[in-house]
Amino acid sequence: MTRPDLRVGCCGFPVARARYFAAFRLVEVQHTFYEPPGLATLARWRAEAPPGFEFTLKAWQLVTHEPTSPTYRRLRTPIAADRRDRYGSFKPTPEVASAWRRTLECARALGARVIVFQCPASFAPTEEHVANLRRFFRSARAEAGEIVLGWEPRGDWPRSLVRDLCAELGLRPVLDPLAGKPYPGTWRYLRLHGRGGYRYRYSDADLREILPLCRGTTYVLFDDAADGRERAALSRPRRCAMSRRLRHRWDLSAQEAIALQQRLAPRVERRDRLGEVRTVAGVDASYDEARALALAAVAVLAFPELRPLDQAVARVPVTFPYVPGLLSFRELPAVLAAFERLTVRPDLVFSDGQGIAHPRRFGIASHLGLLLDLPTIGVAKTPARGRTPCTARPARGLDAAHRPGRADRRGGADAERGKTPLRFDRPPREPCERGTLDDGVHDALSPAGDDARSRPARR
Repeated sequence: MTRPDLRVGCCGFPVARARYFAAFRLVEVQHTFYEPPGLATLARWRAEAPPGFEFTLKAWQLVTHEPTSPTYRRLRTPIAADRRDRYGSFKPTPEVASAWRRTLECARALGARVIVFQCPASFAPTEEHVANLRRFFRSARAEAGEIVLGWEPRGDWPRSLVRDLCAELGLRPVLDPLAGKPYPGTWRYLRLHGRGGYRYRYSDADLREILPLCRGTTYVLFDDAADGRERAALSRPRRCAMSRRLRHRWDLSAQEAIALQQRLAPRVERRDRLGEVRTVAGVDASYDEARALALAAVAVLAFPELRPLDQAVARVPVTFPYVPGLLSFRELPAVLAAFERLTVRPDLVFSDGQGIAHPRRFGIASHLGLLLDLPTIGVAKTPARGRTPCTARPARGLDAAHRPGRADRRGGADAERGKTPLRFDRPPREPCERGTLDDGVHDALSPAGDDARSRPARR
């Protein structure tokens, strides 16, 4: 099954924009629904956002809602009493047309890809409303160009009518997946309002229910008031942004640790499915021998500009002895503790240590990537001994083909094919979790420039 292009964010900014930009890559702007900000303000928001950040927005309520709606309490634009019947419900009036043009200007100022038209329950599927809808979107669809127009009807709209109108008018259906089944297709826009009200607290079971509904490109927007727990988590510094793919005991003997490595090594993914890399992390660990502590530090940077986004440190008592080949059981408890303090989840991790270039193909980088369910690349200070994968990059001093080799203590490799002697001119990088060997070399060397160590891992 193809992995979905999942885009997750909030309806509105639940925290300061700078903090939100560090934690998410998508927001649905709500200001444009109540009273659109000035175009200069929206352009500034666009400039403040990091590269690759995506805006969508909600259409101005003057298009969709009539003045009897309580949402008009937040409207600052004056409406004359004798013209109140000319707003909302997609009416064919100059007032609605003007509100649509303002919405479109806002979308272009933000570089928004989607405009959402959310209708109140009072916008029922009457003949008049359907006629208004058709007339409005036949014009708006042509004016919007490449911007996607999403329609979220509420009330008793038959699914067949919604489906047919969307197909006829070039619209995308928008809905809450916990309140109704998504429409067929490989592009979906899901807005979660909470079961039974805006103060609903989502459970892991709810999220497991939503995930199978994500197909192709799927936007998942949580209402900014829907889950106070998530809002509080964003507001508190160092709240965990990481999830764990699996867990296991750490109080193991050396024999039990080796058996665990052998059992988990086949689960390491070596397929190329990195996706777009917008954030990278580097992690390293050291020891306080006097106090028997392991110290770990992780830094997250925006990619490719390598702008710092987040960092965390952790100190954890050392409980596992030094055993060659079992470094991860000594260092990873501290490394995981540091990751749990991040507010930004990286797309790619550089770990100081080996990955599959390990006697049991399960070094610390592979171990970390499997536990965190993150693509991870080993950035070792010294080559692994024994038979290891060797890769190529003539410009970087590496061989031009994937071939097994024997790494010596100086960093060289004697390739079996042709016995050609090679030398690494910088520490070896390797595929560890969710990446091919070429991915590992390319991504590790790209952030570093001519430096021997990748900058995220050195930060």
